Amino acid sequence: MDKKRRNIRYFTIAFMGRTKAGKSTLHKVITQQETDDIGVGKLRTTRYNRSWYWNKLRIVDTPGIGAPGGEADTEIAKSIIDEADVVCYVVTSDSIQETEFDFFSTIKERNKPLYIILNVKSNLNQAIRLKRFIANPDDWRLGDGPQSIKGHIERIHDKLDGKYNMDAVRIIPIHLLAAQIALSGEQDSKTSKILFDASNISEFTNSVKKEVQLSGSLKKSLSVIDGTSYQINTIWHKVYADLKSLKEGNEVLKKKQARNYTFFKNELTQVEQYLKTVFQGTRGDLHNRASAFASEHYDDEDAGKAWSKDMVVKSINKRLEQQIQERFNDLNEKIKSELEEMIMDMRISLATNNIGSNVSGESVTNTRLAAGVFVGIMTAVAPIIISNIWNPVGWVTAVGSFIVGIIGSLFTSLFTSKSEKIRKATENLRKQLCDSIDSGIDKNLKQVLENTRKSINDTYKSIDSVLKAYTKNADDIITDMDRLVKQVQEKENAINSLVSLRILDFVGKNPVKEISINEMSNQVLCDGYPVERDWQKQSIKFLYNTGLTDKNIQKIEKATQMTIKTK
Repeated sequence: MDKKRRNIRYFTIAFMGRTKAGKSTLHKVITQQETDDIGVGKLRTTRYNRSWYWNKLRIVDTPGIGAPGGEADTEIAKSIIDEADVVCYVVTSDSIQETEFDFFSTIKERNKPLYIILNVKSNLNQAIRLKRFIANPDDWRLGDGPQSIKGHIERIHDKLDGKYNMDAVRIIPIHLLAAQIALSGEQDSKTSKILFDASNISEFTNSVKKEVQLSGSLKKSLSVIDGTSYQINTIWHKVYADLKSLKEGNEVLKKKQARNYTFFKNELTQVEQYLKTVFQGTRGDLHNRASAFASEHYDDEDAGKAWSKDMVVKSINKRLEQQIQERFNDLNEKIKSELEEMIMDMRISLATNNIGSNVSGESVTNTRLAAGVFVGIMTAVAPIIISNIWNPVGWVTAVGSFIVGIIGSLFTSLFTSKSEKIRKATENLRKQLCDSIDSGIDKNLKQVLENTRKSINDTYKSIDSVLKAYTKNADDIITDMDRLVKQVQEKENAINSLVSLRILDFVGKNPVKEISINEMSNQVLCDGYPVERDWQKQSIKFLYNTGLTDKNIQKIEKATQMTIKTK
């Protein structure tokens, strides 16, 4: 608010430029006010924005731009741009740097009228040089010799052409040292007058005074109104960029959410088929072992215990356990890889996103969209491990218990030969073992399949729950941001309509009375006096009939340094 008050009360001219370009000296020469830090040899003499008042104008001297280690000074200098009605950028003939031309873009973005002051430096401290200068006081400015300034002016034109309307940008050469010597009191009045006239300071001051007289009211109103429009436009671009990134990221999530169902369905089918295969293979291996075991233990009353402790059986069981665990490990890695791919897709689409989402859901609070989804999912999804699916040891032990006590009944017949008895006992034991194995395999395969389905489905539901929480919350945020973007755009459009009416008023073409403007709503302004604003090209296009002539347009473009287009 303080800035706006100063803006309204005074016509503000900001002196800007790199360190040691002569901004403070120019201020001193124009205002005839002493300062205690000009020419003392410091690297950066002005360290903050300083204001003086001269002929009802406010002149602001800013810190140097682009000095090594002077980033803070540059930011301080930039802060005055919004307050300035005109920017006077001081460059020197001995060193016009690329960083200075880069900074012109910052000034242009704010739609500020620009003067370029070329401070021509030549040594007049030696008596012979000063005498030569006094003899030909305009030679430095108008001459065509090796010291001509035309090359400097042409370079400035070349660098800014296409970025600025150079017909409207004034480039004024001055000789600050000549002016300083003229005002030092060391020369007689005649010499001082020659030096001061030769410095060309008067052309600059007269030009500024004329500019204020002819278009000062327009520049002042544009500085206030247009500055507000620029800030709103900046906010709109930031919000719109965030909104665009959020929409893209949310679409990635929604597509991934749809793909997840297919992914988990396919993985479950493959895991089920794998489990059936390895259990069937284990059935065959145990059957084979049962035949050999029966031949070795057909007359063993503790055959059941022996089967439970059999190293081959334990090895078969261990191999089955490892196969299942390896398959689950592979599934866990696939799930993790799928999630990481999803997060990577999101991060690519949200590369510039800086929106913090406050999402309520399971294990999801106050996280950025991309990282938050990943953390939320990984927190909700526990790895699928074999201990959650099946007890791989107990069931084989149980198989052995089926055959405890069966041996005693195998030798009840006294009428059968010994070899036949052994064959029958072996076959009977093998059959009992195989029946127990088949029962155990079928029962445990069913249990493993049921638990695997539940574990994979629970994992899918956990992921889907997190994705739904984020996409639902993102949809709500997008709705609010869409509304905000629209409101910001409407306000900017209304202000740009006001700018257009103020421009028309400058050339006597305003179709609306001031009192009527004050009573207009934003909607009335936008509908009745629509314009298109291009901040990059600094142009404004009237989409309603204005009655502007070519002469009017030239006058406006010279005063505003904007490109004017009509319907």
